[in-house]
Order: sequence, then C-alpha cells, then structure tokens
Amino acid sequence: MKLPRLLLTLVCILILLGVVGLSFRLFSNYQILGDIANFALVLTLAAVLVYVYYTYLLAKDAWTLSASFALKAYPADPYHFAFLIQNHSKVSLNCWCNLNATVYGQAVSLGGFYSGQSSFDLQSFGGGNGHFDTRDILAKANRNLQR
Repeated sequence: MKLPRLLLTLVCILILLGVVGLSFRLFSNYQILGDIANFALVLTLAAVLVYVYYTYLLAKDAWTLSASFALKAYPADPYHFAFLIQNHSKVSLNCWCNLNATVYGQAVSLGGFYSGQSSFDLQSFGGGNGHFDTRDILAKANRNLQR
C-alpha cells in the first residue's frame, strides 16, 4: 500500500519542527520552544491516528477472498510445470481450475483439479502446489513432441 499523503505530510512537518526546535535551542533561548514541543506532540498523535487507521484498513481487507496462482517450469524438465497457489485471505478457500488445453484445435481434458472436477482446499494464508506435464496433454491428443 502506498504511504498516504496526509501521513507523509505529518511526518515531514514533524521533522521540520524538530530541526527548527533544535536550531532555536542551539542559537537562542526563546520561550517558543514549549509551543513548538506542544504542537509537535499534537502532530505526532495525529500521525499515530492516521497510521492506526490505515493498519485497520489493511487488516479489514484480509477478509476479502483472494487467491493467486503461478505456473513455473521445472529447471530440469521444461515440459513439466509446477502449479503454485496461495490464499491471501483470512478465510479457507476451495479453489477450482479449468485448464483449457488445446492441441491443434483439439480440446484436451486433464481430469481432476485441472478440469474443474475437484477443488483444491486452502487454509487461511496457506499455499499449495501441484504439477502437470505437457507431454501428458500431447499424449491425450495422440501427439508427441516430435510430431
């Protein structure tokens, strides 16, 4: 999440007040230091309130159902793919997949999870993985890597 402008402004003003207060303390003996300290305290409390509010928004957003997946080829076998799935919410999820594989226009069904026949159950903030091989897809379409 990007830092809110209000929080950034408050932090910049606090730094500026710190520099001004330090320079007044070093170069003069004005009574204004107490006022600067009080104002800095109020701004610090405001910055803490803004920070707490945005922390609340992040925590509340974790209840939104969200999952992601990635396909990654194995380094030793470029035709074999790992299917990595991650749950980003506080709720357990039943994830479904329908891999629409086609070979020269012919639809190929892998069965199970990859054909939407079964779900992959993920616990909150959990992950899992699976795999499939493109040679199996080609074999089901009566093809191979050579033809």
